[in-house]
Amino acid sequence: DNNDPFTFNWDYYNKLYETPKYQRAWEMIRYLNGRGVTDKLMINFMGPLPLWMGGKVVKEKYEDEYIEMLVSFFYYARNTKHLQIGLISIMNEPDIENEGPTVSPEKYPVLFKKFYQRMDSLGMGDIKYVATDVAGMENGIFKYMPELMKDPVGMSKIAHLGLHSYAGYYANV
Repeated sequence: DNNDPFTFNWDYYNKLYETPKYQRAWEMIRYLNGRGVTDKLMINFMGPLPLWMGGKVVKEKYEDEYIEMLVSFFYYARNTKHLQIGLISIMNEPDIENEGPTVSPEKYPVLFKKFYQRMDSLGMGDIKYVATDVAGMENGIFKYMPELMKDPVGMSKIAHLGLHSYAGYYANV
């Protein structure tokens, strides 16, 4: 949108978020809100990043741009579209490739903190989070969650710990 990750270029975002792809997202969220799904409505971003931002990983020099990209979506949803979203997962399955950006257990809390601080600064501190949404339960329990638990403020913002289970495997959570 511009070269400043701390200043939204609303001319850019307003056009982007009114494209047909985003219109479908807003319509779905409005539909769910109309049926009472508000504080339990969760948005989880998945898929690769733009190539300039890193593609499969978030390049360190673009971390704040990544956060701005995510935050702009929620700010627009709440303040322009007047939609209610109660839960956010900032990325899907960061412990594997191609589901979302691949992020190490040490880097995930850094990005999470940047995200919730930016959301708080914009008056959206009431939204809760689901973290870490990893593909491997063992990765979540023994690698990602211990790193995340080092931030008591961040932990207070988490409503649910997200661990994905495939093929009926349930680690000793």
